[in-house]
Amino acid sequence: DLKEALWASENKSFDYRLLHRLLCQLEKKPYNEELFQFMFFNEHLVDIADDLFDYETDVEKNSFNILRCYVKEYGSKAAVHLADRIGQFEIKYERLLKKLPKQLRLSHWKTEVKAMQLSKATKWTFPDLILDEMAYRLDIKNCGDNGRKSDKCYCTQWDICV
Repeated sequence: DLKEALWASENKSFDYRLLHRLLCQLEKKPYNEELFQFMFFNEHLVDIADDLFDYETDVEKNSFNILRCYVKEYGSKAAVHLADRIGQFEIKYERLLKKLPKQLRLSHWKTEVKAMQLSKATKWTFPDLILDEMAYRLDIKNCGDNGRKSDKCYCTQWDICV
C-alpha cells in the first residue's frame, strides 16, 4: 500500500544518515539535529528526482520506484499527488535550510548549483505515466528499446505491438 511505499521511500537513503552520524563520531563533533533534518528532506528530494528519471527502467525491471507506487494508488492523477508531496518536502527543506549557519547554507548552495549544471536538471520533470505496466513490459520484450523489432511490430512507446 502507499503508506508502506512512502515509508520505504523515505528510508531509502538511511545509509547517508548513518554515515553522517558515523563521521560526526569519528571527528568527535556534536550531532547537528537541524542539519540531519535538513539532509533528510534533501536526500528524499534527490531520491524522488532519481525515481522520476529512472521511471521507465524501473517499470521494465519491476523495481521499486515511488512514482510507480503513486500510479498504482492514483492512476492518471499520480503526478499531481506526487508533485504535492514534493512541494510539501520543498517547503520543509527551505525552512530548515534557513535555520542552518550561513557558511553551511552557502556551501550547500554551491554544491547544488554545480550538481544542477552537470545534470542540466533545473526543474521537476515527470515522465509519461505507464498505467498498464504489463503491456509496457510486453511492448519492450516484443519490440526492444528502439520500438520496432520487425516489419510486423510497429510500436510506439506505450502501445502494444501489433
